[in-house]
Amino acid sequence: MDGVEFNCKQCGHCCRREGLVFLTTEDLHQLQDYFKLDHAQLKEKYLSTYNRQLILKEHPSGGCVFAREPDGRCPIYEVRPHQCRTYPYWPEAIIDKNWFIDESRLCPGIKPLP
Repeated sequence: MDGVEFNCKQCGHCCRREGLVFLTTEDLHQLQDYFKLDHAQLKEKYLSTYNRQLILKEHPSGGCVFAREPDGRCPIYEVRPHQCRTYPYWPEAIIDKNWFIDESRLCPGIKPLP
């Protein structure tokens, strides 16, 4: 495989699956500004912790707490966390050549190149 073509379809498949979304300090500040909430309010409403790191809460049925739009679109797309903005170009994708192939079965925007 020589590479991958990626064009986000904003379908929400990646958002509604099991997985944690870790937040950077910049993500936290962007979300606070976007929602006009202080840290405590933001945490109560949208955040949780995992191994002492801030993450987005998960929806009771799985996936990101924000991934509930009927059309699959993310309601915070313009301020989505770094982890979401860099998908699918994550370290595990660089290390494992089959990662993009496996992920392309779940994400219509990923096309591994031969």
